[in-house]
Amino acid sequence: MKFFANSLILIIIIFSSFCSAKETESKSCPNLNDVIETYQTSVSQKDEQAFLNLFLSYSIPWVGVNPAKRQGNLPSNEGLVYGAVPGFTNWLVNSGIKFEETMSDIKINTDGNVASIFYKYEFLLDDKLYSTGSVSWSLIKTANCWKIASKIYSENR
Repeated sequence: MKFFANSLILIIIIFSSFCSAKETESKSCPNLNDVIETYQTSVSQKDEQAFLNLFLSYSIPWVGVNPAKRQGNLPSNEGLVYGAVPGFTNWLVNSGIKFEETMSDIKINTDGNVASIFYKYEFLLDDKLYSTGSVSWSLIKTANCWKIASKIYSENR
């Protein structure tokens, strides 16, 4: 009987540890809506680590297009804006500027392994409109965590 009681206690301890680990994992591995919220919050609060944790790597493709600067026959590289996670993060964290990105018309598509998030944005610097356009993120799920694998955007203003 003592063996049964000890075994039962051991099973309960193992199960509760597993549940705690799963709960911690789910908090550290946000769902797609949490990725959006974390992105916005980390930009406005200049939270470098939270921002960097959203990306698959610091060298993901980050490309914009400014239609007003497009010239010549397409395809052309005129009007393309090449960015990088570290460059944006450095600007975000080290400038004395207040940042805010508002998102609207958010569309999420996923099969559970890959996802795309498309939205319209307004990017404000010190509460003044800096740029508007649309953004598309490609995301992949790794180790049960969603990570941004690429970012493309239009810059209409």
